[in-house]
Amino acid sequence: MGPSTRPRIGVLGPLEALVDGVPVDLGGPRQRAVLGVLAAAHGQVVPAERLVEEVWAGSAPASAPQTLQVFVSKLRRAVEPGRPARAPATVLVSASPGYLLAAEAVSVDADEFAALAGEGARLREAGRAAEARDALTRALALWRGPAYADIADLPALRQEASRLEELRVAAQEELLAARLDLPGAQEAVGELEGLVAAHPWRERPRELLALALYRAGRQADALAALRAARRHLADELGIDPGPALQRLEAAVLAQDPALSPAAPVPATGQGPAAAPVPAPAPAAGPAPVSAPTPEHEPRPSSRRSPIPVASSSFVGRERELAQVGDWLRQHRLVTLVGSGGAGKTRLALEAAQRHPGPDGPWLVLLAGVRDPELVPAAVADALGVSAGAGTTRAEAVVEALRERSALVVLDNCEHVLDAAADLVTAVLDAAPNVRVLATSRERLAVPGEALVGVAPLPVEPAQAGALAPAARLFVDRARAVIGEWEPDAGELDAVRRICLALDGIPLALELAASRCDVLSPAQVLEHLGDRFDLLEDGRRRRGAASPDHHRTLEAAVEWSYAMLGPDEQAVFRMLSVFDGGFDLDAAAAVTGRPVLRPLTALVAKSMVTVDTSASPRRYGMLESLREYAARALPDDERAALRARHVAWLVDLAEHALPRLRTGDSAVWLRRLAAEQANVRAALGHALGSGDAGSAVRIAAALGWAWYRTGPADEGRAWLTRALAAAPDAPGPVRVRGLLAVAMLGYLVGDMAGGSERLGEAIALADPAREPDMYALARVYAGYVQALMGDPDGGAALADEARRTAREAGYPWVEAEAYQTLGQVARLRGDALRAQELLDEGAQVALECGHLWAAASIGWLAAKAGLDRGQPHDTLRRLVPILRGLHEEQDRTSTLALVHTVAGALGACGRGEDGAVLLGAVAARGRGVGYVPERMDPVDGGRDIALVEAALAESGVAEPARAEATARGRALGWDEMLAYALDAAARELASAEAAAC
Repeated sequence: MGPSTRPRIGVLGPLEALVDGVPVDLGGPRQRAVLGVLAAAHGQVVPAERLVEEVWAGSAPASAPQTLQVFVSKLRRAVEPGRPARAPATVLVSASPGYLLAAEAVSVDADEFAALAGEGARLREAGRAAEARDALTRALALWRGPAYADIADLPALRQEASRLEELRVAAQEELLAARLDLPGAQEAVGELEGLVAAHPWRERPRELLALALYRAGRQADALAALRAARRHLADELGIDPGPALQRLEAAVLAQDPALSPAAPVPATGQGPAAAPVPAPAPAAGPAPVSAPTPEHEPRPSSRRSPIPVASSSFVGRERELAQVGDWLRQHRLVTLVGSGGAGKTRLALEAAQRHPGPDGPWLVLLAGVRDPELVPAAVADALGVSAGAGTTRAEAVVEALRERSALVVLDNCEHVLDAAADLVTAVLDAAPNVRVLATSRERLAVPGEALVGVAPLPVEPAQAGALAPAARLFVDRARAVIGEWEPDAGELDAVRRICLALDGIPLALELAASRCDVLSPAQVLEHLGDRFDLLEDGRRRRGAASPDHHRTLEAAVEWSYAMLGPDEQAVFRMLSVFDGGFDLDAAAAVTGRPVLRPLTALVAKSMVTVDTSASPRRYGMLESLREYAARALPDDERAALRARHVAWLVDLAEHALPRLRTGDSAVWLRRLAAEQANVRAALGHALGSGDAGSAVRIAAALGWAWYRTGPADEGRAWLTRALAAAPDAPGPVRVRGLLAVAMLGYLVGDMAGGSERLGEAIALADPAREPDMYALARVYAGYVQALMGDPDGGAALADEARRTAREAGYPWVEAEAYQTLGQVARLRGDALRAQELLDEGAQVALECGHLWAAASIGWLAAKAGLDRGQPHDTLRRLVPILRGLHEEQDRTSTLALVHTVAGALGACGRGEDGAVLLGAVAARGRGVGYVPERMDPVDGGRDIALVEAALAESGVAEPARAEATARGRALGWDEMLAYALDAAARELASAEAAAC
């Protein structure tokens, strides 16, 4: 595609794309969202995982990665219609690990708008008002409506849309300011009144309105407008007007000649107009209108301040560094927010070193400032400014920066937050060319503030074979104390585990690495049980970036903890009882108090993390913070909290159990999977403290979840311990526990052990009081008995269970009874009767919403296709079931079905595909403690034999077989599913083509 067909993307209104000036079809909302997110990235690569997360807003199905590829393919055809087949894309380009819109191959109206708006601002600053007016008019004419109007509700685009809308308003202000420098100021009054009404909190439109009225000869109206602004700000916000409005009011009262418009600069190339256009003033913030600055005003030195030059390399923050630089170009206040030790100061100093500007950057260290009233003095000292008679330090700072173009770095604002915010507000209002880069545990909450979250370093690599950023930092800092060091595989594994244990917190990693002069990485890992002692740096650390509270990990946490209010400290300590996170309801249940307000504060102060992709939101604590909180918890309070934590898990597990066999099963399986770490903690505490009754209630209620999602072997171990510890548990609880441990035993291949426990459950179950448990015990016993060689006995048990369940009104048990009866008929070789029973069971399962039973019945019906020598029928039946189970995150059933798919592919002659899938099932099965061929000894062995026969018939040599199996072992869950579905689709397409 040549330059003449360079596509144009429009985001200043509903998303559109034009090729040769003609709009093209961008597809549905999600496909359009893909293009919108890429456009908002400004030519940067957007990882495919992030695209999926943002386009599907955190609720992506398992097929989303494949659907994303389809969207990208369709968008490429839309924006590059002339690209030859198989030619590489030049506009929407694949770039590991995702995609980008190539800046040189596409134009975006937002970029053109920003360039024109910036040019207009520079021209107005240079006194070339007419040219500024024209440039700004062209810029605003590009807008067709609100930015990203049709997809702006997408979380990924809200901030970008807000940024563009802010630039739009700023451009409107600049345009009106330029028009005020031209004849006919009164013509702008009406538009300025509308702008004030639309944006009542912005001061610049009010300033420009007053100036327009004054220049139109309406001095009284100008003063009235200024006083209305003062009343509005006082009544609504309780604040005084900013310095610009105050100076303008004084100038109007004095009829200052400086308020008259300057003579327009000629656009003829003569005189001042021929000089270079100066750098742009920031779009946000009012332009000062005042008389010349007095000669005696305080001014900082014109030299750059001594930003410390780091003695160590900058590791692992490349993306954040680029974001800070980009944000500083677009915003006048950027705050780096993160927990203690996350590396905010180092990132700020690195960004400041790279920020251009003639009057800075200036570094202000606030860590040692204990009195908020001394914040202006600290800033004044850093600037080298002194206050004159009758002038406060804050006023001196503002005056010193008024005409400067500088970056001011305020480090460690969290403990003097309000004072820092007040001073920053005053500076930004008065000094349009000043930018502030702040670091804090929480935001300053100043209008126009842009936030950059500074999270711990990633502990997992972005691509295979690379070192994760956290590991890179550890190795780099270890080399500083031990010299050249190339860690071997064992040492790298220890480093990885250190990074995981320390949550990727840079301060903790640096302190741990510094111990490598006396300890090996394995020894460092071993001593992390008492991390606060290990990570205490007894050597005095010097330098501006190493304040006292950064000398040890414990000091960094203590610094944050001391700034919490009493209620926040109490809740912080209590939340340490959770392992692996919690939601709002869980926090309230375990703490026994309302937690929304203190929890919100803890999130704002970076003491608690929040997963915004989860609904309901889930919260967590970095392990170092959790350990500190736990140490601060009195023993008696800890015991009470642990007991409430156990009680909460009992309620959650028993509430979830009946819902796991309904249409809401996927929701509850995900909920319970999220609580796996809490389950382990609660079971461990209950068994360790003698509360075996609660332990067996939790384990028995979770048995079905463990059966479906794993880990099956771990669940079986917990159940065995709990049942042994609670021999006197109530009958229904014990029956439930026996059924659960029996079925988990069956799942891992222990048929004999499972049969024994099922016999206990049958003997104990009361048909009058618990007909569901009575019937279910017979369903499971019948299934296992049939597999162990007694189909007649299995059929009798299952038939009794079906009658009991139907009479008592438990259709979900009835559906599972039909499943057993259908399997027994298969084992007897009665295919017709098996299909009849399975069809009846599927109907019952679907009517009551027991989706697992419907899927399992479908699996048995699919295996009957292999019984008949019809593998294509097996594949057709399994594909839709497999998709549904995977979306429910049913791990064990997914593995069972993929195993059967492998066998069917082997029967079709696709031995290598079958070998890949058997390798994937074996690897993923180890992760959930499940081996399908042990659970399914009749059909599982057949699947393996069919694959081996196909490999032998195709003449596949042993090395190729091993390579196929190894490829399968490397597949993740999503990749395994995609491979199975693709292989099945290819085989079915080939069969259909052959039939034609």
